[in-house]
Order: sequence, then C-alpha cells, then structure tokens
Amino acid sequence: RVKNAKILYKRARMARRNQYTRSAGPDTMEYSLSATRKGLLYSLLLVLLLPPPLQGEAVVLKEQNPESRNSSTDILIGALFPFHEFSSHDVSTCNGTERFNPRSFQSAAAMIYAIEMANNQSDSYRLVYEIRDTCRSTIIGQSQTIAFLPFGVRTSGTECVNSAVTASAVIGAASSSVSLQVQGLLRLFSIPQISHISTSDELSDKTLYGYFFRTVPPDRFQSQVMHSLTDLYNWSYVATTHLGNSYGRHGIKGFKDLFLGGNSSNCLASEFEIDDDETDVEQYVNFTKRLDKEWRRNTSVLVYFGLADQAHRIIKAINSSNLSGKPLTWIASDGAATNIDGSLHSLVEGMLGIAPVAFPLDERFNTWFREFVARPEYANHSWFKEYKELSNCTDNCNIDFDDYISAFARDAIFAIVDALRQLHKDACSNITGVCNNMTDQQSNLRVDGEKLRDYLQNVTDRQSGDRLFNDDQDRLGNFGVFNLQFNESSNSYEFKRVGTWNVQTGLSFDESIPIRWNKGNDKVPDSICMTECGIGTSRDVIEEVGKCCWACVPCDDNEIGDGSTCTACKPSERASSDGSQCIPLPRDYLEWSNGWSIALIFISTIGLIATVVSAIIYYANKQRQEIRASNLVMSAVILVGVLLCFILPFFYLGEPFPVTCAFRRAGIGICFSICFGAILVKVSVVFRIVRSVVRGKSIKPPNFIGWKSQLLLVGIIIGGQVILNVGWLVIEKPAVSENLLIAHTSLELRCAADPIIGLAITMSYNALLLVVSVVMSLITGKKAPKEYNETRFLQISTLILGITFISFLPTYFSTAYINGDFVILTQTIVIVLTAYIILFFFIIHKVYTSYFTKEEDTGVTTRDLNTLTTANRNKTTKVATKGAPSSSHSYRTNEGMNADMNDKVRDRDHDHELMPYPSATEPPAIVFQENMDMNGDSDVENGNYNGVIKRTVKKENEQVISTKL
Repeated sequence: RVKNAKILYKRARMARRNQYTRSAGPDTMEYSLSATRKGLLYSLLLVLLLPPPLQGEAVVLKEQNPESRNSSTDILIGALFPFHEFSSHDVSTCNGTERFNPRSFQSAAAMIYAIEMANNQSDSYRLVYEIRDTCRSTIIGQSQTIAFLPFGVRTSGTECVNSAVTASAVIGAASSSVSLQVQGLLRLFSIPQISHISTSDELSDKTLYGYFFRTVPPDRFQSQVMHSLTDLYNWSYVATTHLGNSYGRHGIKGFKDLFLGGNSSNCLASEFEIDDDETDVEQYVNFTKRLDKEWRRNTSVLVYFGLADQAHRIIKAINSSNLSGKPLTWIASDGAATNIDGSLHSLVEGMLGIAPVAFPLDERFNTWFREFVARPEYANHSWFKEYKELSNCTDNCNIDFDDYISAFARDAIFAIVDALRQLHKDACSNITGVCNNMTDQQSNLRVDGEKLRDYLQNVTDRQSGDRLFNDDQDRLGNFGVFNLQFNESSNSYEFKRVGTWNVQTGLSFDESIPIRWNKGNDKVPDSICMTECGIGTSRDVIEEVGKCCWACVPCDDNEIGDGSTCTACKPSERASSDGSQCIPLPRDYLEWSNGWSIALIFISTIGLIATVVSAIIYYANKQRQEIRASNLVMSAVILVGVLLCFILPFFYLGEPFPVTCAFRRAGIGICFSICFGAILVKVSVVFRIVRSVVRGKSIKPPNFIGWKSQLLLVGIIIGGQVILNVGWLVIEKPAVSENLLIAHTSLELRCAADPIIGLAITMSYNALLLVVSVVMSLITGKKAPKEYNETRFLQISTLILGITFISFLPTYFSTAYINGDFVILTQTIVIVLTAYIILFFFIIHKVYTSYFTKEEDTGVTTRDLNTLTTANRNKTTKVATKGAPSSSHSYRTNEGMNADMNDKVRDRDHDHELMPYPSATEPPAIVFQENMDMNGDSDVENGNYNGVIKRTVKKENEQVISTKL
C-alpha cells in the first residue's frame, strides 16, 4: 500500500503540468491545480485505506492468449462487474457459487461479444479487455480499479508488480455507490468510465464526475415513471422504502419530490431506509411494524428503490408479519424490477417493475454465447464453472434475451468502439496501430483520455441514429413497465411488459396485455388514507399522520361543505338541506295574500269608497244650508287628505322597492299634514272670531280668514312638511335593506331608512299641528256660546285624533327595530284609523245631518259667529218689551222667516233684524245663521260680519222687537 501511495504521488507531480479546460454543454468547468491537488490527496488517502490485496491470485477474465498483447496495437478496456456479493467487509467471503450473479456473467459476455465484433471489423488496432469482480463492494471496487491506473498495481500472489498497459477506458461498475468511488480515481487520470447500469442521479454532476458516462437512463427518469403510475391511478397515500446507498437515496428522493411537490395533496404512509447488511434482521421487523400502525394500514402501494436481495428480505418479513392492512402492490425500481426470486412471486403478484429497455440481443449473440461458454481455454475458469452450475447447463447455455443489462453493456462497448474509430481516423489517418496523436505520453495512457471523452460525447445510437449521450453524459432512453402475472398455460408467474415510458411521450400501455393486480384481480386497487368526505362535511386532518388522513366533520349551520372544507353562506343565504349549496333566504315582507294585508285592503277600500261618496254628495249638495255652513274649502282639503290616507296603505303591502319606500316615508307625514293643517286652519278661524268677541274689540273681522287666506295657510303648513321629507330623502336616500331574522329562516326586507330619526321629526311636526288644534278647540268650546253646536264636534274630533296619534307614537318607536311587519301594520292602522276619524267627524256627520235631519231642526246648529259678535256687543238694540199680549201676536212660519232671511242675505245691504222663531216642539233658542254668498262661501269665510240674527225670547207674553244692527 505504501508503494501504491508512492506511485500515485509521482503521478500527482506529473499532473501539476497538466492543467486543462474543457467545455461541457452550456457550462465551462475549469480544473485548477488546486483542485487536482485536492483530488490527489483524496485518492492517496483512499489508497492507504484500501484493504490488503486479495489472498491468492485475483480472478480476472481476459481475452484469449493475453500473453500475445502488442503494446503498439492493443488498446486495453477495463471492466468491473459484480460477479459475487459479500455480506461483510471480509473479502474472503466474496467467493462461492451461492453468491454468484449470472446476470453479471451475461453482461461480461455481451461486452466481450461487442469487442470481438469490433476487432473483426478493424485492422488498425485491437481491443483487449480485463474484467474484474467488484463483489458489489465500494472498497473492493476501488482496489480493483487501481489495476487500470497508470503505474497501477496488479497482484500476483503476495507480490505487487507495475502495470504494463494502462486501461484507456473502463466499463462498469454496476452499483452506483461503487461507480462513485471508482470515478473518483479514474477522473484523476483522465480515464473515461462508461457504466451500463449505474443509475444514481448523483453521477450526473459533471463538476465531480466529468469522465463518467452511462448507457442506462438515470434514476430521475425512473422516479418520473413511478410518479406517473401513482398519478394515473390516483394513489395519494403510499409507503416507500429504499436502500441506504446513493442509488436508493437519490432515487427515492426524486420520487418524493415529484409525489409531494407543488400543490399535491399526496402524502406518505411511511418511509423507511434499509441497510444492505443482511445480518440486521431487526430492521425488517421494524419496517413491517411501521406499516401495521393505524391509518397506515390504508395504504396498498409500496414504492421500492433498491436491489433484489433487500427486496427478498422485505417480502419475507411482510409475509411473516401478517399485516392487517390491505395487500400491497409493489412499484419496484430496476434493481429489483424483474429480479424477484421465483419462490416469492406469489407473494408479490401484481407487482409493477420499472426497468430501462434497450435494443435486445439477437440470436447471433445466443449462438456466439453457447460457443463462448464452451471454449476450452475457459473450462477451468471459476466464473464459467459457477455459471454453468447455476444455469444447469454444460456446453449448450442460452442467454436471457430480455436482459437489458447485458444489452447496455454491449452498447457501452459500441460507444467506445465508435469513438475510437473516429478518433483514430482523425488523429492517425491511415496509420496502422495506435499513433502518437492518440496517446498521452506523459501519463503513460494508451489513448488520451481527454480526447476520447470528447469523441464519446458525440457518438450516435446505432439503433436510433440520435445522439447517444446528452449534455450530462447520460442516456435518455426508454423505460418499460413490467407486471408480474400468473400464466395459467404454463402454471407459473412471469413478468410481462405492459407499458412504456419515455421523455417525449410519457406513459403508454399495451391494451392487448391488461394489468393483473393482487390475487389476479382486474380492479385497480385504491391507495388512499381516507375516502372523500361527503357533501355537507369537511376534513379534519390528523396532523400526526399526514394531510392525507382525516376525519369527516359535519359543517355548522348555515355552512356548506364540499367534502374538503366548510364555507359559510352569505348573510342573505342559507345552506340547503344536504349542505351542498347556498340558496337565497326567502324574502320576508307583508305579502298581498297575507291575512292582515287582506283586512287592510278591505278597510282601506271601504274608506276610499266612503270618501269618494262623501265628496260626490258634498259637491252635489253644496247649496244646502248645512253643507254650505261647513266651510267647503277646508272640507275639500280634508277630503283630499283623507283620500290620500286611504291610498297610502297600498304602498306598504308587497315587496318594498326604493320608490315605494320613498312614498312610505314621505306619504305618512304629508297626508297627516294635509288633514291636520286643514283642521288647524278651520279651528283657528273659529278661535280667532270667538276671541275677538270675548275681548269685546271692534267688529272689524280678524285678518286672513277668507278662503284664499285659509288655502294659503294650509299650503304653508303642508310645504313645511314637504321640505322636511325632501331633506330626509336627500340625506338618507330610499333603499331596501335585508335584515336577517334571528332564526335565520328568512330575510326580512325593510326600507333602509332609520325607522326613528326621520319619522320622529316629521311626526313631531304633525303632532305639533294636532296639539295646537286641540288647544284651540278646547279654548273655543269654553268661550263660545253653548248654543254654538259646532264647537262640540271640533272638541271631540281633535281630542280623539290626539289620543289616537299619541297612542301610536310610543307603540311605533318601541317596536321599530323588532319586526318589520308589526311596524308596517302599526303605521297603516294609525293612518287608516286617523282617516276614518277625520272622515266621520268632519264630513260624514254633515252628510248625515243634511240628509237625515229635518230642516226645521237645523236651526239649532247654524253658525254665524259674525252675528254672534254683533249680538254680544249690543251696539244698537231694539228690545222686546213686556206687556204686549202674546196671544194677539201673529207668528210667521219657519219657511217664511227663512225665505225672508235669504232675501235679505241676497240683498247684500248687510242689514240685520230680529224676528221671532216659533217652534211647536222646543223652547225658543238662539240660532245663528251664517250668511253665504252665491258661490257657497259664508260671510265669515269672506270676512263679512254682517249677518242675520233671529232671536226668540223664551218668555210668556214677551214682545219681539226687530233690531237693525
């Protein structure tokens, strides 16, 4: 080992002069002297740590007659194959038939076949080979690699001798972990390495492994195939296990990055790393225990990235543990894809193996292989003996044509042959043998490794004609999907190729060969932790297990669930009965078909009819004495207000709209202002006249009591209310609001205005009108003569209106925010009730008196306050004297007196006379008749105090004296 270190150190001193730069695809990698020193020191340490040489003669496979090698024409191709395996670092165990790998023997044979084909086609140089056993060990692989290095060492018994010929290229190794260590040595000496089966993505890093090539696609493509399968069959919950080396770790990492990456909802049931130490049985027990835990039992797919030996142990452990979960469907990488031992096939039926596919070996190779195995010079070679023993053949051995590993070994030699041919053609022209332009004289290499690497980068695939290697010096290639199925005809299990994957087209299947799953089932197994939750529920993820496992939780009230999450409905919506969708809440408003609405419509309609009939009667009988005496102008205004009051409730029924809301808000205030304003003006006229009489002032009529003045006053009162309502509508625009009821069963539609502030202002205005009217009517009733019957109606009507209105206000404002229908009914009832009170006391009783009371009786209810004023003042009086014989007095009839009175009224000379008014049934009373003009307007309304007084003194034998005022 010390001698090996000295040789390498000498090589390091020579390498100081060999700084170089090369282009590798889009990147340029510069190898500095410091990097070379670091690599050499690393390699020196590895050499010093290498185990002693193999005891006895190393087993090596060479070409026929290796003693006839010619240094000027022969080019050595080294090879590393795992002919055996060992279970520990005891190198002596790397022997024996029970550990022999026949597939490695076939791969070596395919390599030799390609070399012999190349030698038969070339006379310029000859390829020779030297094949060594790595025992699938990194340490032994490094030890065997030294034999291929410049000034390398070959063991001969216990002696170390210098290498006579340096390998120009090395085929292998099979294991990625071995190739990583081998490339660490070969790159220091610029020796290209082409692996036929090392697939680890780590080897694609050309800053560390610049001289590494491979004819097998890398693991990242296997990872993509595995992910394509899980994605195709919607397997969202899988378990993974991998071998604890570079091959297993990088391969499973690539799969996990794809399976769990992005916005994926996938997750792993478990992940476990298996060490390649076969003595550690406990790790397989732990693996099966982990799979048997709660929730993880729901997985039915196991993704495996490793080799066949470890797969065999896992299968046995699972079988002996009696897992309570679902039967497992394996997805295995190329290390175990089609290499499962036949005795275990029934335990992994339905397994999917992912393996690269290559151009198959043909019958010519099979013929050559039978001849090769039977060659007499190899009859005593241990590898040949072991192969024949395991294959149960002697001189007629056949190769497995589906062995893609052997095909990739053949392709590796083809790549070297094609690169050497082109290099020799460019460097040596027609010179036979290896010319100086091909070799590296300073490093004792037969072929300049840097030049050979450059030519390897540009070789083409003999089958497809495309470039064989990409910029990472990897082969893209294709992958096959193999399914382990039971063949009833042969009564055995076999791997059938059911699909293909490549970078360009992705995954495709052969429809003629259906996939058979566990127990020969045609149904695709599901591999999910939990089934999807139903409508109206959500997932409650179990954090300690993973996002794929959840409990289904019903959504709350007024929430909908899609099986994943719950979403709250809008306030104006409610969840459907099955919780699948939000539906609009029923709109709650006072519908036309509601019982209250029907009653209100009926009452309002009766009021409308009564109002219209009263108006018609008033107009048709406007010349009648009682009608003419009722202040027709104000009565007409009152009729308009009452009519509007009966119409307004119709705007409160049905679905509210901004327009109807505007009518509601403004209508109630304006309608009441019309009615209350007319009543106030009517009462004020009487009040002012009575006050003038009581104070004993001049008989000059008070100002602004004519009909035009009265209309003006009413207009001003109504205008004030209109201004308030317009301001309210401008500040708070009419709109419709949706109010959620407490039970969340319906959506109450209301007018959006504040139900208190605006209405309080407008109602306060009307209340003020009503209070003033009540006060004036009470004062008028006290001051006016008791014979003036109209004051009684004014007092009663205004008091009832006041009581009704005052009762409405607290009821409304205390329930304004509670229920819309109740508020609407409160308002409409008050509106209708107020209209009926006004209609009865100010209109209907006049109609009744006019139609149903005899005119003789009407003398007690006439209203000439102007005459009252004159009678009380007694400015000029003709009085009746006592003693006149009553029996001799001739009384005039009622009709004659009225006719005489009317004649005097029409005379317009404003004279007044006192005439007797006999009555057969009642004592005489003071009666005041208001003087009316031809248009039906009274003298009082026109400001004319001149009227007619008829006074009858209730005394026997009383003289009646007519007095001219």
